[in-house]
Amino acid sequence: SAWEDFLCVLLLMAYVAWSFLSEQIRVLHETGAAVLFGLLAGGFMQLVFGQTARFSYDMFSYILLPMVIFAAGFNCQKQDMFRFSGYICILGISGTVLIFVLIYFSSDLFGLRFPLSPEHRLIMASVLSSTDSVAPMAFLPAEDFPQLYAVVFGEGVLNDVVSVLLSTAISGESHMPSIGHLSLSILKFLITSSFMGLTFGFGTSLFFRRCSYLHVGAVKPCVMLLGCNYLCYVLTELFEFSPIFALFVCAVLCGHYAQHNMGKEAQKFIAELAELMAYTAE
Repeated sequence: SAWEDFLCVLLLMAYVAWSFLSEQIRVLHETGAAVLFGLLAGGFMQLVFGQTARFSYDMFSYILLPMVIFAAGFNCQKQDMFRFSGYICILGISGTVLIFVLIYFSSDLFGLRFPLSPEHRLIMASVLSSTDSVAPMAFLPAEDFPQLYAVVFGEGVLNDVVSVLLSTAISGESHMPSIGHLSLSILKFLITSSFMGLTFGFGTSLFFRRCSYLHVGAVKPCVMLLGCNYLCYVLTELFEFSPIFALFVCAVLCGHYAQHNMGKEAQKFIAELAELMAYTAE
């Protein structure tokens, strides 16, 4: 409704205003202020209109989330990502699988109060093994904690891939699959998602290198670059792979190759535009 849109814009303005005040008044983090403002707005809607704001999964998945992932991949510090790749893989892959296994076996204790079938325990373990990396990254500005930000973001991307894969692998299962089966499924999922990201990333970079019309101007080349990355995200979603991981790989390659085939004005504009989209979406 119009009131929901009005409150959303008002919350965004309040969040930006508090981000300036938080630099002087270090009592409440800007992320905590956003949660508090959201609670107040939700209470106001419930009291006045008798309804609460509705969460749109499509808007979050196809509009907000791609903005954050693209900006993080496009403007990420590549050296930090590759430098801490070992920690990222251990936390993102091994850590997610370990949490999944621990939750599955420890959930058997819930049977003391209410029974849970093995199938329900698998579903609960796969859901709870997935973590949200957007909120932690809000507490870790990339400017102040570049290494830690790279590790947390990389772990979040791999966690998304592994958690989605676990949900797919256990569908229709009534017992815990073997470790070998899970490992092969994870490897297959990583390869397919990486293939999509590499294909679109190198294809977009080659297209920008060969097309001289994209070497001048700022708006049209940036729109074309954003469109190619978003096409990678949507097409990977249609193939039921990991769109987040594919978009991240594509954005990293575009930031490393395609960006340097654009004009100076376009390079600066796309970097600032990516940060603007990510900040607004977060």
